[in-house]
Amino acid sequence: MPSSSFLTALSSDLTAFPDPEALRGPIAVRVAGWPLGARLGTVSGLIATEAGLILDGPDAHLELVFQTPRPPGWYVLSADIEADQAIKPRAYLEGAGGYSEALSFPMRPEPDGTLAAFFRAPAAFARLRLTPTDRTAEVTLREMRLRRVQTRELMAAALDAARSVHRRNGVRGLLHFLRSALITVMFPKRFDSFDRAPPKPAEPGRVADRYARWAGLDERRAARRLALALAAGVKPRIAVVSLPPGPDETPADAADLIGRLAGQPFPNWRLLVANPPSETDRRVQRLEAATAIEALRAGAATGAEFVLALAPDARLAPHALAVLAVGFAGPTQPALVFADDDDVDEVGHRLNGRFRPGWSEAHFEARDYLGPLVAFRCSALTTERLDRAAGAPAPFTRLVLDMADAGLAFRRLAEMPVHRPLPADGAAHPDREPVAARLATLQARAAARGAATVYEPAAGGRSIRARHPIPQPAPLVSILIPTRDRLDLIKVAVESVLARTRYPAYEIVIIDNGSIEPETLAWFTGLTDPRIRVLRDPRPFNYSALNNLAVRQAEGEILVLLNNDTEVIQPDWLDEMVGWAVQPRVGAVGAKLHFPNRTIQHGGVVLLSRHGIAGHLHLGDPSDAPGDMDRLLLAQDLMAVTGACLALRRSVYDEVGGLDEANLAVAFNDVDLCLKIGRAGYRIIWTPHAELIHHESVSRGDDMSPAKRARFLREVDYMAKSWGAVLDDDPFYSPHFERHNGNFRLAVD
Repeated sequence: MPSSSFLTALSSDLTAFPDPEALRGPIAVRVAGWPLGARLGTVSGLIATEAGLILDGPDAHLELVFQTPRPPGWYVLSADIEADQAIKPRAYLEGAGGYSEALSFPMRPEPDGTLAAFFRAPAAFARLRLTPTDRTAEVTLREMRLRRVQTRELMAAALDAARSVHRRNGVRGLLHFLRSALITVMFPKRFDSFDRAPPKPAEPGRVADRYARWAGLDERRAARRLALALAAGVKPRIAVVSLPPGPDETPADAADLIGRLAGQPFPNWRLLVANPPSETDRRVQRLEAATAIEALRAGAATGAEFVLALAPDARLAPHALAVLAVGFAGPTQPALVFADDDDVDEVGHRLNGRFRPGWSEAHFEARDYLGPLVAFRCSALTTERLDRAAGAPAPFTRLVLDMADAGLAFRRLAEMPVHRPLPADGAAHPDREPVAARLATLQARAAARGAATVYEPAAGGRSIRARHPIPQPAPLVSILIPTRDRLDLIKVAVESVLARTRYPAYEIVIIDNGSIEPETLAWFTGLTDPRIRVLRDPRPFNYSALNNLAVRQAEGEILVLLNNDTEVIQPDWLDEMVGWAVQPRVGAVGAKLHFPNRTIQHGGVVLLSRHGIAGHLHLGDPSDAPGDMDRLLLAQDLMAVTGACLALRRSVYDEVGGLDEANLAVAFNDVDLCLKIGRAGYRIIWTPHAELIHHESVSRGDDMSPAKRARFLREVDYMAKSWGAVLDDDPFYSPHFERHNGNFRLAVD
């Protein structure tokens, strides 16, 4: 631990920080050692205690200032860090313009349990900044070391890295690594680091082992969260209501439920359950209710602050009430809280974790994904609202959507306060309400709003598809396709639109970015279809500028940004996208894109952090895969979708200022556009019912080639500075998943 004298020496930097006993932030870091030859520089969210230093906040970091600037060359930075879950520490060197992603590198696990990274400093540096974690976590930092690497060590490290890449990614991965190593040697004044290749997807036989490791981390994390909640002194009055069983469910085990509640460290609970034992806790009362709404009404009548609705088979975890107490706290004051869950087998082993996305109206319409535990703030369960819900074929669905329509806040907790017994014979857990009843409820809601939306069964009858009819007359759609030569691509893209699009009113605007090949120019000249126009813009490639130019000259009320390497494969793709795009609260719509080998290229965009910016959900999964929790089958709200096929109203595009041609010429301009649209109050929708083929970026090349690296890193920096913490917490992707891809892989190593 740092000595008191060490903390005293830092006192000038540690003024006006909150009392550590009041710590409620997502990150806590205790520093027990310090590298020689450095002092503490700027900090974010630093709190000094006798136990160490605590970093608190979404952008928590600490900076080291070296007494003597470190010379250029290769270094190894190592740290002894302990956390309650898998973390991704990242370090930054100070450059001429301050800290940037261009001079940053991740720290990776070593065999001895520490984290370390090799990096090359292109110039002398006097400052280094450490961001301990990219996710909500409690982290203990015991020691940091920085030392110069000798040439012999560097060669040994390169050989080890080459062997590891070959073992994990085969010959192709090795060739890519050798190419990168050659570039490193050829450009000695460029920043570089030895980074490991992304891991291959988990083998099916190892998924259970991986989940078991994650569950062990979760148990330790839950214990710490419980301790924090107890220290906070939060003791809300919670009424726990065991919902009446459905046709395929058995009644709750009242004795087991009572025992689990009695073990909770929060005394202010009431339990409402059918058929409680005759001799039981005075806080238990018999529930006389035939429906979920009657049960919620009874729970609200107890005078509790919150009503916790439990599926009959739900088993409360020891920290369940603590999780809910913390979940309902905070400035947003959520009216509804839901959480993750998993299964337990007959011997208590946990498996089949269900990591839910945040609130999505489109997703909830398609399927009730809220899980076996849903908690309500009693003030939201008004008599009028409960009465309206009680008259619906699917009362729970009507209640939740009524609350959403009223603008009440919902919160997803990335915690597991409940577990469920593993269903027999691999069957799925029963739905809360039958699909037929939900269909009738959704259709009645649409009719009451005067909407023409039609709801129908989908995914083999397990979910619901919303069809939004296009207005009549159909609004003109301007399909904007930038291109430069590559006739083999642009011809397929245009001709597939013409041949396979059922939508009656569209124009195609081709933006020619300086084509010079005779066959391409001849094809442009020979285009006679009156729906096609070719605009000339030979400036250096700037995707944002090309599309902004086209928008100014386009005539459509609806805009579709479409890559030149796409291919239409279904006739109603544009009907689907326009149907969503004309909805008043929808700002942008994305499609389901496939690689030519029938794997997923785009199942939506996930925000990966200010370091990784964004990636594609389900990238590389088989095209017919259902996806995590069937998400590849369901329309859903997201933070962003790809600009390779994106539809939106012209009015929305103009309102947010279009694509950023000044700062985002090539990368992330579509993500930035979607985030601006979301900030303006609109929804971003991804639909699996509009499908195209996409040959990703084949006409533009590799973003990370030497010629494009500097530009790419500038755009990364711009996104990190513009959106900051927004990129660190995608509400539609669990923080328990790895953050270097969107493949729903648990972070355990």
